[in-house]
Amino acid sequence: MKFLIVLAFLACAHPGRLRAETYSWGRVEIATVSFDGPVNNATADAFMEALTAIASTGQPFIPIEITSPGGEVFALQRMLGAMDRLKVPTVTICTAYCHSAGALLWLNGTYRFIEPSASIMIHDISSGTEGKVTEMEHGVATMRQMNTMLYRRAAIHIGKAANFFVTMLEKTRGKEIWFYSHEALTKGLAQWIGMPTYTGEAFVGFEKP
Repeated sequence: MKFLIVLAFLACAHPGRLRAETYSWGRVEIATVSFDGPVNNATADAFMEALTAIASTGQPFIPIEITSPGGEVFALQRMLGAMDRLKVPTVTICTAYCHSAGALLWLNGTYRFIEPSASIMIHDISSGTEGKVTEMEHGVATMRQMNTMLYRRAAIHIGKAANFFVTMLEKTRGKEIWFYSHEALTKGLAQWIGMPTYTGEAFVGFEKP
């Protein structure tokens, strides 16, 4: 299977790349989405287009390599929705860093790999608000509700108690929490360390808990 798509998106504060390429995973050539940059509506459009293109090839799973500083919550929701609609599993790989919205994108992979030197960072949603006091209070309440929903979703997806991340963030008052590769593995965020290979029957990483 030979497959190559180059997808460009609008310039932004943190330039990025999103492309679909074919890599050799052990004995099998697999089309892979490479997401490198911020999460915003432009990158979400390209991400969804790449997923659709690869899904149409009929391959048994879709790898998604991610390096992202995070970005916009609503764009993230669109990307997660696109992953939900796939009829095949996804393999998310944190290749350097997956922070904020990038971490939530990575956490929602069916199978999750992390490179040995990579990092995961989570924190509460950031947002600005203005207007009347009641409007600002409503805005804060909405962001808090969305924050809880996204982290509960991620926790349940990786097989943890629903409040796994929410409780963790409450203890730090929403400040940044960092996980490096071995901690991500031992806490159950990642399932393997290293770039995966695929034997045609199973995934293989450097370590598995």
